Amino acid sequence: MKKIGFLGDSESSVTMMGSGSSTANRDKQAEIMTKMSWAVAMAPGKQLPMMVFMFWMTGNGLHLFSIMMTGMALMTPVKSLMNMNTAFANIKMPDREINLTQQKLVYIGCVCAGLCVGAWKLNKMGLLPLTSADWVTMVPVREPVEFSG
Repeated sequence: MKKIGFLGDSESSVTMMGSGSSTANRDKQAEIMTKMSWAVAMAPGKQLPMMVFMFWMTGNGLHLFSIMMTGMALMTPVKSLMNMNTAFANIKMPDREINLTQQKLVYIGCVCAGLCVGAWKLNKMGLLPLTSADWVTMVPVREPVEFSG
């Protein structure tokens, strides 16, 4: 004798529907976790336009505010790189492993772009030694071959 489940269904069809809905639920959870991981990965990149605008507003002079902004722009990406695993720590599922390799690579790329923006600001402020005049003290002084008198 078959057991009758909810709304006249047999017990076997109810179990099948339950397992199918839990699989769909797990897939939906995995999709949500993937979207959350992409949001975490793109977060450093969303700060870049505002940082560039703030750098443009501060100017290229050596002032207290521009030096503090540049220091913050260089320290924040370094801290973000050190805390990358904690940024992605909340994105996990109890029954399935989510591959976060692409998201972590995008995160690293966005953080490196932030470092490049900070280096660009240092260059605009004249604090990076990139011209030959910055290294003139390293050039050896040539001894004259003869003297005239």
